[in-house]
Amino acid sequence: MDKKRLFALIDSMAEEAATIADRIYDKPELGFQEYFASALLKKSFQGYGFTVEQGVGGIKTAFRAEWKNGIGGPVIGLICEYDALEGLGHACGHHLQGPASLAAAVGLKEAIKEIPYTLVIYGTPAEENHGGKIKMIDAGCFRDLDLVMMFHSGYEGGVCEQYLASLNRKFQF
Repeated sequence: MDKKRLFALIDSMAEEAATIADRIYDKPELGFQEYFASALLKKSFQGYGFTVEQGVGGIKTAFRAEWKNGIGGPVIGLICEYDALEGLGHACGHHLQGPASLAAAVGLKEAIKEIPYTLVIYGTPAEENHGGKIKMIDAGCFRDLDLVMMFHSGYEGGVCEQYLASLNRKFQF
């Protein structure tokens, strides 16, 4: 995989990602009520050839998007949140996660063709006040993933090495 090509593909989606982020930001929805954001993200992933299942984990606004490159290989997961805070809107930057995950997923899909893998994006609602991911875990979501990543916006750049729910494992493919 050529990292420069991957980064260029992701960068080429900046305008589209910003438009989606702005639309979500302009219509903040509280936990378990993110119908607009969930539908917009679902449509965006489908537009790039991902299959999308709505209502995963028994949550109407949760979704699972998938792209398969061949048969076998690792299952790589991305997580995005899109709920807002009551009275504050998207003060925590959740309007950015879905569009960024879309750009990353499309970049990976287009850049990595030579090895088999599956790319899965979970849309996780109700993260601010209702523990949407916990409900999804209890319903069996995320068990299909070999690796999962997410990002959260903040006021500083860098990589956070704080792992609140992790187990150390070694994997060989």
